[in-house]
Amino acid sequence: DIANRKKIHLLRQNVGQIVKHDLKEPIANCMRSINTLLDTKVNQKQQQYLANIYHQIQQILYMVDYTMDLFEMEDDEYIVKLEKFNLIELIWDLDKQLHTLKKFHSVDIGYQFHNQPLKQDDSYLLFGQRNHMQSMFAHLMINAVKLSSTGSRINISIKDDQDMEDLDDDPLNTLKFMVD
Repeated sequence: DIANRKKIHLLRQNVGQIVKHDLKEPIANCMRSINTLLDTKVNQKQQQYLANIYHQIQQILYMVDYTMDLFEMEDDEYIVKLEKFNLIELIWDLDKQLHTLKKFHSVDIGYQFHNQPLKQDDSYLLFGQRNHMQSMFAHLMINAVKLSSTGSRINISIKDDQDMEDLDDDPLNTLKFMVD
């Protein structure tokens, strides 16, 4: 059993090295190439396409990092890397990413924050792991879009303890992301 655990641990380390060198480096090169193209004379539509491609490549990089985090969690070697980030900015980023999926399914998403329509300039700062939150919210939003009827509207409401009285029962439950 100990020999198998060591083999698994070494295999995970090898996978980690392969991911870092064989996957992340070409991804980073693609991102650098797009930045170089953006510095040249491209029209606005081309600029938008390049920015979209850049963002999608960035998402692939995040997913590679997330997968590596999961490996580290299983080996009890994971170190939490907390950062301050704006949850509202994250939601609008996800909304842009879901544009094609929403269009394909003919679904609209409405957002509320503190029981008011969400605005682009709203801000809600959190201290945590942005990539992990983004992954979690993306899965929820993608599933909501895919499972909705054609032509329907999804309502996503972001609430915290300012908006809800029932949080007194659970002091750790300070943010709710609800999809109807």
